[in-house]
Amino acid sequence: MRIDAIIQSCSYHDMLALTLPQNKGHFDSVTVYTKRGDEPTKQVCSRERISCVETDRFTQNGSKFNRGAVYNEAFQALVQRGALHHWVCIIDSDIVLPCDFREAFEGLNPDPECFYGARRYNVETMEQYKEVQRDGQKALDKCVCFRGYGYGYLQCFNVGSSTFIRAWNETRGNPYLEWMDGSWADCHFRLLWGDAPWNPPTFPPDHILDHSAPEPCDPPTGLLRKLPFNVVHLGITGTNSTGRHTPLWTPNPPSS
Repeated sequence: MRIDAIIQSCSYHDMLALTLPQNKGHFDSVTVYTKRGDEPTKQVCSRERISCVETDRFTQNGSKFNRGAVYNEAFQALVQRGALHHWVCIIDSDIVLPCDFREAFEGLNPDPECFYGARRYNVETMEQYKEVQRDGQKALDKCVCFRGYGYGYLQCFNVGSSTFIRAWNETRGNPYLEWMDGSWADCHFRLLWGDAPWNPPTFPPDHILDHSAPEPCDPPTGLLRKLPFNVVHLGITGTNSTGRHTPLWTPNPPSS
């Protein structure tokens, strides 16, 4: 099984510097896409020996943050390289995967026709993250667990799936919705696999729900599947759909 990762990182070098060293080993290839001139992100990728692509598509056609256009660019590059039956994982630059992600994913014997996502713990501050690093699950149990999966922070699918091929052909190689910002495109892509639409609340107090509560879409009604583990999201959620607005976690860009 081959798994390729696609990561977008615009002005998220502080998060990427924390997540990339932990996540990159799970994949056969990792490509980071950033806006042109984002030197701090390029420095992180260079230090971690990861491919970094600068693109103007984030602001294509006057968009504030057209993540769909960038993912389409990434898909086209993968297909051109012959990734016709590879697994692809879209990961946000502020997501930390479990240390056994690859083993756990392969252990599922994942169905190439299905689309996989995970719930996420919201770790909103550096202090909280240090506590998580120190105390592990004990600290995560204190964090909000976002009741949703398959959204843009982690999306895993097979390029050879009939759903992706159909969407690819129907859109002439642009299956990810190209939208003015990042607020809808990932949900649209998720729904290509046929699960009933459901948007869990993002803002408090409604999103503070019991960690073990079942999802409204369990069991799934389409080809969407929930992974048997959660991921960690760094920073405040629901505020950066038009670009980075939250404070950096580090005061200065990383040095090369």
